[in-house]
Amino acid sequence: DVVLVLGIKNNEMRGSGRTKIKNLNIGNIMKTIGEKFGGNGGGHAAAAGLNIVPLPEKNQLKKIEEEFINLVKENLDN
Repeated sequence: DVVLVLGIKNNEMRGSGRTKIKNLNIGNIMKTIGEKFGGNGGGHAAAAGLNIVPLPEKNQLKKIEEEFINLVKENLDN
C-alpha cells in the first residue's frame, strides 16, 4: 500500500508519495530523495511530495524510482 507518482512539466519533476502503512513515513523518504537529486521534498507520514529543478537526466529517473523502493524497504525493516 505504497505509491510513487512522478510527473514532468516544463523543466521540473514533481513527485507524490502516499501510503496506508502506519510505521512508514513517506515525508521523510520524499525529503531524502528530493535532496539527493538536487531538489526538495517533504510532507506528512502518509502523504508527501518532491520537486526537482532542473529536470533530472533521463538515466536518473530509474535511479529515483529505485531509491524510493530501497528507502521504503529499509524503513519497513526497521
